[in-house]
Amino acid sequence: MCLILLAWKMQDDNPLVLLANRDEYYERPTTSAHFWDDEKQLLAGRDEIAGGSWLGIRRNGRFAAVTNYRVPVFKQPSEIAQTCSRGLLVTDYLLGEKSPGQFNNDINTSLYSPFNLLIGTADELLYYSSQSGQQKVLAPGIYGLSNHLLDSSWPKVMSGKQALESALKQNVDSRELLSILQDRKLAPDHELPDTGVGIELERMLAPRFIHSATYGTRSSTCIRINNFGDVDFTELSFGSNAELLHEGNFQFKISNESKTQFL
Repeated sequence: MCLILLAWKMQDDNPLVLLANRDEYYERPTTSAHFWDDEKQLLAGRDEIAGGSWLGIRRNGRFAAVTNYRVPVFKQPSEIAQTCSRGLLVTDYLLGEKSPGQFNNDINTSLYSPFNLLIGTADELLYYSSQSGQQKVLAPGIYGLSNHLLDSSWPKVMSGKQALESALKQNVDSRELLSILQDRKLAPDHELPDTGVGIELERMLAPRFIHSATYGTRSSTCIRINNFGDVDFTELSFGSNAELLHEGNFQFKISNESKTQFL
């Protein structure tokens, strides 16, 4: 996952609106969002190599998303093999019963490459950065997260937050919200971050929707939860030519296994 835009408890009728783009190498095997055969309470896409996910929600209302933190680190294959997939943080949280704070406190960050994690329930949304050690329970607000810290001043984060705030005022549907994630505008070089990967790569990674020969936006997702506990989950999947391959829509009500309601 490389861009997350979310409105947390900013609307009385929709306590959660979350938009997310997952950027990945086109050759990496992936399954689009679905209710997993082996974990029928879990709705998420699946990384077919490591078995985890980048974004998901459980029928009881637990939800999670992860992004990598961009650092110019080049690892040897043996070191990569010893590193746990960050996508397992998403599934481990979703399938567990720990509170967001308890789960976060138990993470052994030395096992993972740098990451940002968003984990939540009906009552609480927590952000954690393994790079900074920052843990924060989020107050109601509009937030943006890419491959740096929460609400970093990256062009796509700032413009994405503004676009989401504007869309919420117009009461648009999920497909219109997803159009926010399709923006391919390039920011001027002087506005780009310097993460140590070089200006050409910074340019390629700058838009909300990324497309290159080998790497790009593989999926765009919108999750909305209303104050009655109704979940609307829409995902668009894209191919190596940025063409739309699949659209999935799932609707369900948060189940009684949740002890809280979205209010």
